[in-house]
Amino acid sequence: MKIQKFKNKTVSALLLVVSLTTVLSINLFAQDANRSSFELHPSEQPEDVPYFGVDFVNVAAEEQKLSRLIFKLSFANDELQFIRAKKKTFRADYEASVIILDTSKTEIDRIKKTGFIIAQNFDETKSLHIKNSTELRIALEPAVYNFRIELKDKETQRSGIREGAVTLRDFSKNEFMISDVFAVDSVSATTNESAGDKSIKPQTELYAYFEVYNVPESDSIDIVYHLLAAGDKVVQQGEQRVKSDGRVTRHYIRLEKFALVSTEHRIKLVIKCKDKSLEVEQELDLSDSDAGPIYANLDEAIEQLVYVAKDDELKKMKSLEGEQKGEAFEEFWKSRDPDPETSMNEYREEYYYRIKFANKRFVAESNKQGWKTEMGMVYIKLGPPDYVATSYNQYRTRYQDMSFRPKAAIVWTYYALRREVIFRYQISEYRIANYPEIFDILNGEMLF
Repeated sequence: MKIQKFKNKTVSALLLVVSLTTVLSINLFAQDANRSSFELHPSEQPEDVPYFGVDFVNVAAEEQKLSRLIFKLSFANDELQFIRAKKKTFRADYEASVIILDTSKTEIDRIKKTGFIIAQNFDETKSLHIKNSTELRIALEPAVYNFRIELKDKETQRSGIREGAVTLRDFSKNEFMISDVFAVDSVSATTNESAGDKSIKPQTELYAYFEVYNVPESDSIDIVYHLLAAGDKVVQQGEQRVKSDGRVTRHYIRLEKFALVSTEHRIKLVIKCKDKSLEVEQELDLSDSDAGPIYANLDEAIEQLVYVAKDDELKKMKSLEGEQKGEAFEEFWKSRDPDPETSMNEYREEYYYRIKFANKRFVAESNKQGWKTEMGMVYIKLGPPDYVATSYNQYRTRYQDMSFRPKAAIVWTYYALRREVIFRYQISEYRIANYPEIFDILNGEMLF
C-alpha cells in the first residue's frame, strides 16, 4: 500500500486526519501517567445487531489548547443488510454516532455521520474479508471522558452499541513531546474532513506511526527503535534520521512481515534532537489486524491444524523442535497452496482467518477458545453459513411445556451443500444437535 508523506511543511495549513484502514488496539503501560488511555467496557448484545470493533487515536489538534480524538469503527460486510442497487450492485446504508460525556455522565458533545457500502455482487454482501471503516473525529480539552458509540443499520434499524472511557493528553505545552505509537496499514494527511470511510480487503503492509512535537523546523530528529516479541526477543531494529516539520513531525516505521512472529509486540523508541531525548516503550496488540500475523505462535498454529491435518502429520510436527518444526509447518501449507505462483497461500490465510473470527465470536461461557467450540469447528470447516435462524421448535420433542424456554436453537443453512447444522445450547456452549446428518461434510475437506 502506498504511503503518502506530508509535503506541506506549514503545519498551520494542515488539518490532521490520520486515515486508519486498520487501527490496532494500544495497551499502554500504566506507570506512564502522561500517556493517553482507552477502555472499552464489556458488552453483551443480541447476535442480530451490527458487530463492530472500536479503536482510537489521540494526537495534537490544530487548535493548540485542544486534543484531537479519532474513533475508528471497523466492521465486515456481513454485519449490514444490503439491498439491490443500480447496475446489479448491492448497497448498505449505516449511521455512526458517538456521545461524549464527562465523568458525571453529563453530555459534552455528540457527532453523527452517515455512510454507505457498495458490494459488486451478492457474495460480497456476506463477506467477512471485506472490511469497512469509518471515523468519528472531535477536538476536546484534555480530560477524562466517557463515550457511547452506536452503529446503526439503516435498513433494519438495528444498532450495535459500545461504551467506554478515554483519557486525552495535553499537547498544548510548548515542549519536546511524542504522541502515542500506534500501528496502521495506511497513513495519509488531508484537509478533507469527509475522508476516512473505506471499504478494503486485507492488506499485507503494517507500520508503526507516531508524531514528534515542538522541534525547530529543519532540525534533525534521530530515531532509534527496537521491536520486541515475547521473551524480549528483538525481531526488528533500526536507526533513522528525519527533518523536523516544526510543531508537528509525522513519521512511520515499516514493520517487516517476517518480524511479526506473534500477535503481541512491544516497541521501544529513543527520540533525540540536539541535547534533548525522549524514550518510549509501548505495547502493540496486532491481534485485530488483517495485516498482522495470522497466528499467535507456532505451537498454537500447529495445534490448530487439527481440522485439516492427518493425525500422523500433527504428531510429527509436534515432535520436532526449533527450525525443523517451522520448516515442517511451512512444508505442510506449501503442499496445500492452491496457487503457488502467488506470494500468498490463500488456503492458509483463509484457515487462520476463520480461526481468528471464531475466537472473536464463538467463545464459550467456560472461556474455551472459540476455535475449540463445536460452533467454531463448523465455521472453520464449512465457512460462514448462507442463512442463520433461531428456533424454539427444535426443542419441542424434549420440552413439551414451552412455558420453560431454554436458549433458542441456532440453525445454520448452507445452500450449496443442501444441509442444515443445528446447534443446541448445552453445558456452557452451543453444540451440534444433528451430527449424524452432517458427519460426512464435517469429516471431509475444508470448504474453501
